[in-house]
Amino acid sequence: MSAPHKAQTRPLQRQRDKTIDDPQRRQQIVALAAVGTVGIVVSVVVAVLLGVIRPGYSFVANPVPALMSGPNAWVQDVNFIVLGISVIAVAIGLLHGVRPNRWGALGPALLALSGVGPVLAGVTDPVPVHFAITFLAAGIGLIVLGRGMTQDSRWHSLAGYARTTGIAILVVIPIHSLLALPESAPLHPWWGLLNWSALALWVTCTAVLGGRLLHLARTT
Repeated sequence: MSAPHKAQTRPLQRQRDKTIDDPQRRQQIVALAAVGTVGIVVSVVVAVLLGVIRPGYSFVANPVPALMSGPNAWVQDVNFIVLGISVIAVAIGLLHGVRPNRWGALGPALLALSGVGPVLAGVTDPVPVHFAITFLAAGIGLIVLGRGMTQDSRWHSLAGYARTTGIAILVVIPIHSLLALPESAPLHPWWGLLNWSALALWVTCTAVLGGRLLHLARTT
């Protein structure tokens, strides 16, 4: 093998050593994927249960942050923190679980940023900027991740799902913020439904990606 060819292969080898193909890295990915995916599922179940047992709460009219006030508000505060950390864990796992491509770390980094929004909402009073951070980062991040997954045969089947979900989130955001959030907006009576829909798009896709990551890390 010629010296120039060896020089070209060294960066590729270093990249592989940081991915799911490396046995030591694989164990870390298993832990991140398992903790993240389970955490997301538990957070959603807890939020739904809080909404069900809250007197007068409507999944159509009331958004998720409404659970952060009134009886047992601290539970949803903690729940949002758990959700954010779980999303960040999956995102870090995906950084090493999808083979390196020209999109680099941008997709996982944006997905991790989307997890910062719930954490901030949980430790402070929820404000619209938390919603913006979460869903703008999630929408763009999933689109970028989907583009990168098309270059990895192990993720190709989920590439379209990730991109479509990202686009759907970016469509829901302006409808939610402009046509439902203001009290005088025409869709305000359905504010909660749009808020829960955006959450469902985001966490479902992230959990599915986390589940696939866990499967790949265990079987690769």
